[in-house]
Amino acid sequence: MARFLLFFYLFSTLVLAYDKEILLLHSYNKGLKWSDGISKGVNEIFANHPEFEITTEYMDSKKINSDQYFEALLNLYDKKFAGRNYEVIITADNFAFEFALKYANRFFPNSPIVFCGVENFNPAQISEYKMEDKTTGVIEYKEVQKSLELIKQLVPNLDTIYILSDKAYSSKRIKEQIFEAKKA
Repeated sequence: MARFLLFFYLFSTLVLAYDKEILLLHSYNKGLKWSDGISKGVNEIFANHPEFEITTEYMDSKKINSDQYFEALLNLYDKKFAGRNYEVIITADNFAFEFALKYANRFFPNSPIVFCGVENFNPAQISEYKMEDKTTGVIEYKEVQKSLELIKQLVPNLDTIYILSDKAYSSKRIKEQIFEAKKA
């Protein structure tokens, strides 16, 4: 009987060790310096809080961004997130943030959203999904206008600036910032 009680105690301690789940939803992939840095920071913060379990999902939107992939991702998340109750959803970058807002009622109905690394932030995005009381975060802002002015100072005879980027969603958002700054 004593062995059974000891086994039951150890088993229940292991099973109940994590009673709160946090979802870290990355726009990109593991191995990307940006994603890995955010994961490292989140894991360091929660290392002293063993009651929290961090679940990390990588949406891989920098490498794959098609409608077919997105539908497959939705189907996968229907299965992965069914019945899960997260204390908070932490999103990294625009793609994950916009996904979490759009599908909050489907996947995360009771979870607040904390975002980081969002470019071209517009508070109307949060209002559109009626998430004002459940969303907060850190905006990523680049001093594009000041950078262009500095380039003109440093290279006064420069006629053309070429922008090299990939087709990722975040790159498109950064290009929008550059073109807006150019108009000013």
